[in-house]
Amino acid sequence: MTPSAVAVVVPAHNEEHRIAACLRSLHAAAAQAAPTPVVIVVAADACTDATATLATRGEPTS
Repeated sequence: MTPSAVAVVVPAHNEEHRIAACLRSLHAAAAQAAPTPVVIVVAADACTDATATLATRGEPTS
């Protein structure tokens, strides 16, 4: 049975220095999973840095 979609939840707290690399890696893995849709959710918990901003850009950042 093939799943209709795969969801990945990334818990994050003050990860602005790591979140971009993490999301780039997940996007690369998701591209290999085609045609299965992959949903990536970042659960930014009370961050006091730019983690949430970087995660909501909609595309991997460098």
